[in-house]
Amino acid sequence: MVDREIIREIQLSGLRLLHGFDEACRKSGALYFAFAGTLLGAIRHNGYIPWDDDLDIGILREDLDRLAALPKEAWGDDVELVMPDDPDPRHDKIFPRVYLKNTRIQSYRDVRDWIDPVSKRPWSTSLMIDLYVFDAIPDDQEEYLRIRKVVHKSKKWYKAAKLPSNLKNVPAKRLVKNIGKEAYRKTVGLISKEPWKKLYREQLEAIRGGRAGSRIGSYYSNHADMYFARTDVFPLQSCRFEDMEIPVPKNYEQFLKVAYGDTYMQFPPEKDRFHINFIFADLGNGQVFCIDPIPGSLGEAYQCSLADQI
Repeated sequence: MVDREIIREIQLSGLRLLHGFDEACRKSGALYFAFAGTLLGAIRHNGYIPWDDDLDIGILREDLDRLAALPKEAWGDDVELVMPDDPDPRHDKIFPRVYLKNTRIQSYRDVRDWIDPVSKRPWSTSLMIDLYVFDAIPDDQEEYLRIRKVVHKSKKWYKAAKLPSNLKNVPAKRLVKNIGKEAYRKTVGLISKEPWKKLYREQLEAIRGGRAGSRIGSYYSNHADMYFARTDVFPLQSCRFEDMEIPVPKNYEQFLKVAYGDTYMQFPPEKDRFHINFIFADLGNGQVFCIDPIPGSLGEAYQCSLADQI
């Protein structure tokens, strides 16, 4: 498990990212609100959950369009928006993310399962904000669930379609899964040059083809009932998050109960207070944490570079 002091440094770098994202939203006129773990952190801790290390933001589709139209130079030197149809090898999800440039993070799973298609080394990514897009969803529940099924199918296979799977030095049980994912990537690659883009287009077509109703919801959430009346979200309220104020949904309690149950204000048992087990983090500000330099990892390469300098 990653030391809490290291997690805190990762959080503080993430806060730089959140400030940059907030500024970009102000420039574009886009509204956003804290979501999932970031919303829970804001309400329960007035900041990060102490053992959390990423940021989750909710945003309406029209506000995402405003952000996407913002010129790259308006984002500044440190922050960038990446959409799911971008070939950027860091991006492995079918929803948008905002990344902190010049940072690099890697977990055990990244090294074990995935290969960067550009460097041909075990995959890694950057510090990020997950953007959970909210759409006007159909009032008809069957239609909503049908569209959600399409989105989650695309969500499941997006990474496997975009990134090569690691087939070297992998435990036998995992190797079978990785072989299956690599076979999938090569098969869909025969049909489409960029199959991950095709998956993204298919889920967008499904969403746009739905009949917009009175509710807004995020098809990307793992919770099928993550939808609300617009008046449960707007007008947005403000809540302290570390050294800044961030927007939260008007009826934030309903959001948190859907995600975490009625007891969301209670701390989980100590054994459950963890997130991703990073093995390497370069925070782009001179701080580099080489937690476990396993073979093939960025940590191993970093230690070798230090040894070369001696």
